[in-house]
Amino acid sequence: MIFKTIKSVKTIKLKYGIAALLFVFSSFASTLNAIPVNAQEAPAASGCDEAFYASNDVLFYNPCSTTCSTNAGGSGTATAVRGANNGEKIFNYWVDVGMTPQQSAGITGSMFHEGSFSPFRQEISEAWPNGGWGIAQFTASQRDAAKAFVSAEIGQDLFNQYYKSDYSGFVFASTNYVPSGVPVEVNDKFLLAELNYLNDHIKSLKPNNIRRDAYRRDFNQAVDASITLYDYLKKLTQPGDAATAWTYLYEYPGDIKTTATMRATEAVGILELYAGGTPASCGGNLAAGGMDLEAAKKFMNEYKSNPSNDQYIGGAARDCPGGPLSNCTSFSMYFVNKYTNIQGMGKGSSSGNGSTVVANIISRNPNIENGKTPRAYAIFSTPSGSQMCGNVKCGHTGVILGVDTERGKVIVGEAGCGNAASWDTAREYELSKFNDGSYTYAYTDGLLKGDIK
Repeated sequence: MIFKTIKSVKTIKLKYGIAALLFVFSSFASTLNAIPVNAQEAPAASGCDEAFYASNDVLFYNPCSTTCSTNAGGSGTATAVRGANNGEKIFNYWVDVGMTPQQSAGITGSMFHEGSFSPFRQEISEAWPNGGWGIAQFTASQRDAAKAFVSAEIGQDLFNQYYKSDYSGFVFASTNYVPSGVPVEVNDKFLLAELNYLNDHIKSLKPNNIRRDAYRRDFNQAVDASITLYDYLKKLTQPGDAATAWTYLYEYPGDIKTTATMRATEAVGILELYAGGTPASCGGNLAAGGMDLEAAKKFMNEYKSNPSNDQYIGGAARDCPGGPLSNCTSFSMYFVNKYTNIQGMGKGSSSGNGSTVVANIISRNPNIENGKTPRAYAIFSTPSGSQMCGNVKCGHTGVILGVDTERGKVIVGEAGCGNAASWDTAREYELSKFNDGSYTYAYTDGLLKGDIK
């Protein structure tokens, strides 16, 4: 499925790849037409124009922000849906109840492949009223629960009037994914009620062992048995990750790994389509705002246990006892080259010693912000120790993976050439130590990027 974004927040165009749809839509027998959705044209936004976005009801996206967050800060409830079509309404709903645009895109992308954005959709392989129904293809007991919830929300008479096979077929972009014969106001009532049901449901749903084990097997993602799907989704920062989690932990379709991968790609397109340019990533697999110690240790374990990561370390030393990755400059260069847009530190370039890494970054990137205060994902250098490298101390370098000001701690990712690879990990230190003026920092704010494969 291919998404094309016209350079306007209010103009939307969808183009569907037939082969991809047939591959993914196990419930559907034919494809959707590629017809542009009629939407009001808005003047092109320019730069950091907050007034433009506010005047066009784009209130979930701060175009002036250089960071992304795992907490959108929505109300937790919604009393109406908003948008030019059902896809946009679904996306905006999840934003309105507190998901980030990235998380919302993941959920919305997965939903498209279930109910094609129609709250009336019937699973094509099942005769009415069996099988899946609605935007998430509620099945068996879930169908009964969703029906009861929706009818209570909108009224039994209205529910009975439109809960019929007459409205359960394919929908098209040309009609904003609303079935023929269904008034828009009725569509919106069904849509809002089904979304409210889902929102309530995932706040108490704890994915079972089968789902969690498959997710871990296929994507190496461990989900604690005590966490709800809602709370797990709130931890994610990538649209593709949210789509994959939703596919495994809620939907669980056939050929699940392939389907999840397709939906992850779909989610990135959804983000571009409905979020008007919100960044698709927040620094690859980095947690927005920094990591806690547990997450930082996992991050460091992946770094040192994957030999292919040495492609990112540039000209850093490669003769350490623990291997080429077991060097402080190796880790800093890995982070710089894999996760940031900082220039001049790649293959063929010298990173310098631990004490001079930040100075070299600044000299090759004159506009990069720098200072003496630690921030999440800042590269640091310090002339620590007594060992000399020429006429300067060899010193040390690493990455600030998290800052806990409330506890007065920093979480540091670091490696060390004089030690075995087991020393290369994440540690907590006193914030005061990293804030005493002896450390210099190159800040990555606004420079984080997605994973480089």
